[in-house]
Amino acid sequence: MGFIVVRSNAPGCEPTCPEWISAQGHIEAGTPALLKALLKKLGHRKLPLVLNSQGGETEAAMALGHMIRAGGLDTMVAK
Repeated sequence: MGFIVVRSNAPGCEPTCPEWISAQGHIEAGTPALLKALLKKLGHRKLPLVLNSQGGETEAAMALGHMIRAGGLDTMVAK
């Protein structure tokens, strides 16, 4: 699974365009470390997390869930 920060390009939203974390792909053993690194880079910013995954490794998914809960992140499932 990969993570990127996305910023809306809707007309007229500058300078306060909404941002979110896009999470896409299969959840693998290294996925929690990738999210941890991104959250560290974001500092105190709490962006919503939009998930688009077909599944993956259960233990890694559980670790992601714990990180999301501990960080108080809002989540959405992408279509």
